[in-house]
Amino acid sequence: MVIGSLRWLKKAGVPVILKCLAIKENIKEYSYLKEIARYFGASLKPGFLIYPKVDASSEPCNLRVPESCFKYLSEWLPNTNMIETKTQVYQPPTNNWICNAGRIFCSITPSGDVHPCVVLPWNLGNLRQKSFRSIWQTEVCQELSMLRALSIDDFSECSRCEIFGFCVPCIGLNYLENGDIFKCSAEYCRLAYWLYSRQSHPKGGQSYETTLC
Repeated sequence: MVIGSLRWLKKAGVPVILKCLAIKENIKEYSYLKEIARYFGASLKPGFLIYPKVDASSEPCNLRVPESCFKYLSEWLPNTNMIETKTQVYQPPTNNWICNAGRIFCSITPSGDVHPCVVLPWNLGNLRQKSFRSIWQTEVCQELSMLRALSIDDFSECSRCEIFGFCVPCIGLNYLENGDIFKCSAEYCRLAYWLYSRQSHPKGGQSYETTLC
């Protein structure tokens, strides 16, 4: 079905981006995915973060790439044109340099509940009871106000980290892993250190722009 859809999109001249999550089952198949993207003239945008379920079940985490396979991750990042940019090669620390959940984006469930993002299951209000403008602007709840007041200084582990300039804390992943938005996600840190090592020692002396999500 995917290949058939790609054929139709190519025929219609529609620009295509293939989003693919790197998991331990497909980590060795990058060359095949790369050829599919090249054949159809599409960009390949790999992602690396696998989240627990919002009910705190860690079952999806069994799909995470083990460190023994990290050598294959490098093959998923061949050049800057095929990498979705979120974190630049380096950014000077600033007080606002944290997750934007509840600031510039949110998620809305099928039942109308408004959450700060898809992985932070805090109920900010329901659209069946209030307008979005009321929830987002005029009657802001305590949780949303707290999120918008956060600065990187509130994340003590992150603000002291040696790779602080290469990482943006994901408070949703912090919460799902630890039940605490301020406690660093072990998985995010694991991948951030891998990305840091690539940016510090890229192939051919190039600088890489990378993303975890």
